Amino acid sequence: MKRLLAAMKLDFLLQVRTQLYTIGLVVAVVIAGALAWLADPEQLTTYVPTLMLLVIGGSTLLYVAAMILFE
Repeated sequence: MKRLLAAMKLDFLLQVRTQLYTIGLVVAVVIAGALAWLADPEQLTTYVPTLMLLVIGGSTLLYVAAMILFE
């Protein structure tokens, strides 16, 4: 259990050091702003699930690429 907690702590510190949490928040705000500006309220039931799937997959790919490049 100690090794798992040590690995989680190291991973968290690495992500903080590479600013990945900040990048994630900025991307979330930009996507939410674009969605609010471009979509009508009636269309949100269609756009939100689709964008969630696309953004989660895309941001995960970008996080992994950033972790590889920064280390």
